[in-house]
Amino acid sequence: MTGDLSFWVLLAGLCAAMAVLMVCRAHWYALIDVMHRAPHDLLLRLDWPRQHPFDVPCAEGDCAARRFPVRRLRVRVMLFGLPQPDLCPPAALRHAQAFRAWGAVLLAALVTVSVVAVSAVMLGLAALLLAIEYGRTPGWPKEVSP
Repeated sequence: MTGDLSFWVLLAGLCAAMAVLMVCRAHWYALIDVMHRAPHDLLLRLDWPRQHPFDVPCAEGDCAARRFPVRRLRVRVMLFGLPQPDLCPPAALRHAQAFRAWGAVLLAALVTVSVVAVSAVMLGLAALLLAIEYGRTPGWPKEVSP
């Protein structure tokens, strides 16, 4: 009987994690869309990439040149929030807060599961890797004059 219960608990946990991930990604894509509707001079002041990640041109046979810093941008928003929040559109601020909140929920759930299911050594290794990623991720630039 215990096997049946653990299966359903695992299935419910996986479904909940997938739902949280989907909500988090929906806010991320909405944030990207709102920010790229802002004027180009504002994007320059915020150090935000000017091209939209879905509209980056791809030359014939050279799709490796399609570079949009999605991972770096996602980590910067997750760790530091939006740059100069007073200049960002209000919808972008709402989506960034929701993205960070749901991302924190997902990360907290993963840490909780790792504490329960994985050894403390693996958890320490994961914390070390997160600290290295935090150290390697540059923050937003301070006030940039136009």
